[in-house]
Amino acid sequence: MTHATKKINSMETSIESAKASIRTHRARGTFAEGHQFIRNLPQEIRSLTSVAIEVAQLYLVQGQYTLAATTCEDQQPASGEEGAVLELLQAFIGIGRYSKLRTALKTAQRIGDAWHLDGQDEESKLSRQ
Repeated sequence: MTHATKKINSMETSIESAKASIRTHRARGTFAEGHQFIRNLPQEIRSLTSVAIEVAQLYLVQGQYTLAATTCEDQQPASGEEGAVLELLQAFIGIGRYSKLRTALKTAQRIGDAWHLDGQDEESKLSRQ
């Protein structure tokens, strides 16, 4: 195993460990400790979209919409599932902070259209029951 491979594996382990710790703080309700843990994370880990999603969820659970919004706003544009999750979190935060329901609905529709989610499959399953 090369030095570069070891470093990548170590970074991936650190990222997963950080996300697991944030989830644990959220589940246990240890918000002050969670906030301190987040503040002590290296910027290179804290700035990752997958970590920011966990951080935003921790802040949302404790009603810290401003911190959650700041966490999401500080992210670089992401693509794929993480990008969609981040956009949906931002839309949810917008509802809570500014009653931006219409914006959230447009975001959800845009993501649904991009992923070809029209809800018809679920509706047809429900109508058969």
